[in-house]
Amino acid sequence: MTIRVAILPLLFAPLLAAQSVSELLDKAVEAAPGDHAGWIAVRDKLVAKGDAAVPALAAASADDQWTESGWVRAMAAEAARLRILHPETVAVIDNPPGINPEVYREFRKPAPGCVQELSHPGKEFVPLLLERWHWTLDARPFSKGEAGMAERNALAHALLYVPGFHADTRARFAMLAALKDKALPDAWRRDAAVSYGQTGGVDAIVELCAIIDDAAHPKALRETCCYALGRVADDKAFDAMESRLANEVLAADEAFVRALLLGVGTLGSRGGWQARGAMVKEQGERIREKCARLLVMHLESHPALAEHISQQLQSVAYDESLAWVKQLAKEGKTEQAREAAKGMIDTLALAISRYK
Repeated sequence: MTIRVAILPLLFAPLLAAQSVSELLDKAVEAAPGDHAGWIAVRDKLVAKGDAAVPALAAASADDQWTESGWVRAMAAEAARLRILHPETVAVIDNPPGINPEVYREFRKPAPGCVQELSHPGKEFVPLLLERWHWTLDARPFSKGEAGMAERNALAHALLYVPGFHADTRARFAMLAALKDKALPDAWRRDAAVSYGQTGGVDAIVELCAIIDDAAHPKALRETCCYALGRVADDKAFDAMESRLANEVLAADEAFVRALLLGVGTLGSRGGWQARGAMVKEQGERIREKCARLLVMHLESHPALAEHISQQLQSVAYDESLAWVKQLAKEGKTEQAREAAKGMIDTLALAISRYK
């Protein structure tokens, strides 16, 4: 009996530790966005548990925990886990040298920036960026005046840009929240729009289109959302851009047309689809053909945008598009369209040849 009594605490120790971690994560969720003091108090207790807490933290931050209602809790768990296991990397992410005035003022053109520093550690560490964005952005000391504002903007840009760069779906709800937050600077919301397109999947199309179609939103944000649609690798993204290029109001504004065509070129990017792998090759070919046809069609209706459309066609580099452009150069309805087509034949041929 004595032996059994002694063993029982050992058997239940992991369960007790897990419960303790769970309680702390519940407290973390109670910390409002920007409540860095409340979060750090909880975080310190989680990190102090050390390796013993890692299994419970890993379970709480598993992929299926990153839901609309659970992502903050999962983020807290993963941020704590990473801090326990990778303190040296965390130290760099917490204090990127590129926004340290003692560092960036040594540049020939002094300007803060930390995208490379925060993207280099890799996708694994994105939750630390979300932690900073959600809770501790303003816990960092910045320089006074305009310099401090530039540092803060540079950090915010990186925090919003890097999750999309890594196409980390765990960031989708944080990016959507930033996109819809009218209290944020427009530039931050534009960064969030692009990252949301990269992380939100098909669900992002509805949210991006809602902003595009609502004239109450800043025009620059709506234009960015047009381009961000091209970051969603799906036929539905093409349909959304095609329908808006046919919309009389949007089609009458060159800025929207340019943004949508940029989205079409991005969606159809040959290099982008190759990077996604052989499993989506058939889908990629189908989408790329539709993108190329749409771009050639708009070359005839918007010959003044020939240079811009040429760049998008080069990105798509769809083999048959060269013949379509040559045909337009001969049979276009207007001289302006014919000349625009002639002017891009050589560059398009070169772009396509690079994939041979």
